[in-house]
Order: sequence, then C-alpha cells, then structure tokens
Amino acid sequence: MNNKCDIVRDLLPSYIDNICSKESNQFIKEHLTRCVNCGKILDTMKSDINISDEIYKIERLETTKKPFTKVSGFLNFQKKFTNYILIFALISLLFGIYFLANSNNEMKKYKEEVNRLGVVEQEKKAIMNDAINVLGDSTVLTNQKEEQLLKVFEKYNGKLNLLAIFPKTNVEDWIKENALVRNEPTTIYPINYQKAAIVIGNEGIIGSKEKIIPSDYDLGNVVMENGNWVVQYEYKTSYENIIEKYHQLKYYGPNILSFYQLPILFVSIFTVLCIIWLFLKKNNSQLKGLID
Repeated sequence: MNNKCDIVRDLLPSYIDNICSKESNQFIKEHLTRCVNCGKILDTMKSDINISDEIYKIERLETTKKPFTKVSGFLNFQKKFTNYILIFALISLLFGIYFLANSNNEMKKYKEEVNRLGVVEQEKKAIMNDAINVLGDSTVLTNQKEEQLLKVFEKYNGKLNLLAIFPKTNVEDWIKENALVRNEPTTIYPINYQKAAIVIGNEGIIGSKEKIIPSDYDLGNVVMENGNWVVQYEYKTSYENIIEKYHQLKYYGPNILSFYQLPILFVSIFTVLCIIWLFLKKNNSQLKGLID
C-alpha cells in the first residue's frame, strides 16, 4: 500500500457523501480504476452505510409505530371490556325478567290472600246487619225477636262466641265516650255484659251475665249503635287468628314497591350498563378512526 492508497482511503467517506472537490473526486476515481484493494474498501464502506440506513429506517418506523401500537392495544382491551359490559347488561336484563315474573306471581298470591281474608270485613257488616234487622225500630225485646237473634247466632256459630243486645239507655255514657260506634261496626273493647238485655252464647241465652269473661283481644269484639239498641258480638278464639291475619295484611302488609324491588334493581343496572356500553362503543369507533 502506497501513500496514494492512504490518501484515497482517508477521502473515501467524503467521496461517498459527495462532498469532495472535483479534483479530489477525479483523483479518487482514477486511483480506484487501478487499485483493487481500495475498490473493495469502498464497496465495504458503502455496504455498511446501506445497512446503517436500513437499521435507522427500521428504528424510525418502529418509533413511529409505537404510539399507534399502544393505542391499538388499548383499543383491543376496550373492545373486550365493552363486550363484557354488554354481556353483564344482558344478564341483568334476564335477572330482571325472571324476578319480574316471580314478583307478579307473589303479588297475585298476596291479592288472592287479601281477597280471601276480606270475607272477614264483609261478615262483620253482615252479622251486624242481621242482628239490627231483627231489632228494627222496636223498643222492646220480645220472645220472637229473641228467637230470631238465636237464629242469627246459629248462622254464624262457627265464628261467634257471644252476641249481646244493649238498650241504648243503659249505655249512653259509654256511647258518648266511644262515638265511633254510631257510624259503623267498630272493633272495640266490649261493654260490660251485665248491662245487656240479652246475651247469647254457644249454650243459648245466658242467664248469669256476671260470670261472662269478656275477650281481651282488641280486634275480637265488634260494637254498633242502631236506634234504640246497641249490638255487640265477640268472635271465637279460634277465629281470631284469621281476623289478626287480615288486619295485618290490610294495614301493615307490603306495598307494591316492596314486591318489585329486585326487578327494578336489575332493570336499573341493565339501563346503566347499556348507557356505558353505548358510550364505550362510540369511543371505540373514534379510536379505530385514529388508527386507520
């Protein structure tokens, strides 16, 4: 290797980059036509430069793609999450439909039970009306009326324990304190039976009224004033359970909302999830547009 080779090899990088002067370019070209070794070095340097360029391009491409790769990965995750939201929404809807059907069934049973026990209210008025119809406008309790009252008691014998008729004059003070009995049959603590004109029990007309022990169940006794008379009857102890059950259902029973809490809950969850699903679906479309 001579001095010309050293000079040419030092100038080769500038020659490759086309920054040599015309004289230098001419000198290098003439030398390369005669020197095989310098030609090989030039080819090697060009190859290295090409490889470096390719690596740079690849690295630049990867750097450029990296943000989009992250967005794409996020989009795929969000698509899966969106699908899960839809699945959970549909499951909530199915639960809502199931509990709605169940609630309708429970509501139907409840209404049937209330209607069945509602006979108690109807019978309360019927018993009172039957007794009042016997008394009419009379001021005297005749033997005939007593016989008719016995028939009224027998008619409801499975439900009644006692049936008593009071002259209004005997209980006027009590009526003043309990004015509700003037309007309709009222459940109230019983009047003292010793003031009654007649008391009928399971054995017929009771003679020893002072031996009668009144019921202490607040719903087990019904009283109503009518004209010259006050009618009072007590239910049998065995019938008090039905009366209590009807009272509890009527005044303390569940409302409609309590039957439909679960269906409302799951339909609400379904609605919220659908809103989230629609939002995510729209967001996914926007992200997909950025990538494409």
